[in-house]
Amino acid sequence: MGTATDISTAFRTGRAALSAGNITHALEQKAIVFEEVKDMVAGMAIHYLKDVISKKNAGTSTQAKINHSLSEALAFIMGIQFATTSPDTPSANVVDLNANIGNFTSLATLPSNVSLQEMIDDIAAAAGFSATEVAGL
Repeated sequence: MGTATDISTAFRTGRAALSAGNITHALEQKAIVFEEVKDMVAGMAIHYLKDVISKKNAGTSTQAKINHSLSEALAFIMGIQFATTSPDTPSANVVDLNANIGNFTSLATLPSNVSLQEMIDDIAAAAGFSATEVAGL
C-alpha cells in the first residue's frame, strides 16, 4: 500500500512547505498524513485478523500466538474510530465488530456466528481497500 513511504514523504514535504511559509501546501500534506494513518490502522487490523485465520488453519500455532494476533487485531479495530476526525467506521460499528468476538479465551470459545473473514471484508469495504490491497496485507 505504500503507507509508510507516503506518510514520510507528506510529513517532510509539509514541513518544507511550513518553512517556506506555504500554509496551503502544508495543509494538503496534513490531509495526506491523516488519510494514510487511517489506512494504516485499518490495514493492521486486517493483517492481524488474517494472521489469526492463517494460524488457525495451519494448526501448528500455540493458542498464545493466536491470542496475541487476535488481541492485536482488536486493538487496531478499536483504533479505527480514533485514527482521524472522520473515521471510515463509526464508533458504534467498531463496538459491534469487537462485540462479535466477545470474551474469548481460545478459538474454541469464539462465538460460532463470528466470521473473521466477514470482519476483514467489513473493515476493507469501509476503508475502500481493493481485493488486491487486502491480499497484500
